[in-house]
Amino acid sequence: MTNNENIKCTLLLVFISYIFAIFVPSIGDAMALAGCTTNPMVSKNLVKLSFLDRIYHTCNAILENPQR
Repeated sequence: MTNNENIKCTLLLVFISYIFAIFVPSIGDAMALAGCTTNPMVSKNLVKLSFLDRIYHTCNAILENPQR
């Protein structure tokens, strides 16, 4: 990303965060919202990344030693 695109993206994310901060009445509600949306995404992606990492290393081992 260029510097200008980075600044625009950052400002957009900050603006969205401020909008959520205005309308969420308490920090407990904000934490519940963040937890129920980010936890499933993080846990699914970590499993996928570890699986892809294992496949990558297995393929490299097979390609380096084709006699197996």
